Amino acid sequence: MVVLWIYTAFEYIKQNGGLAAESNYPYQEQDGICDQRTATAAQITGFQDVTRNDEQALKNVVSRQPVSVIIAAGGDFQNYGGGIFKGYCGDSLNHAVTIVG
Repeated sequence: MVVLWIYTAFEYIKQNGGLAAESNYPYQEQDGICDQRTATAAQITGFQDVTRNDEQALKNVVSRQPVSVIIAAGGDFQNYGGGIFKGYCGDSLNHAVTIVG
């Protein structure tokens, strides 16, 4: 399900001309209609997949821009504190994160 959510989010950003900065439009835990008049902090013109398990392709893309990835975040990941994660990753994709490098 997380895979579908990330594509839906990217399509929303494209179709609505970008995203507002959280400082201008703080998150509110409620259903409602988004205020499209808020100043745009970031835009995207498109997105594409990086070949699964191609570490070099991922490194190349990350060197140019932030990359959204979907990971299997098992119980060990919940206690991650920094550095290289060496715990069990889990079996199912269930968490979206951004790689910046």
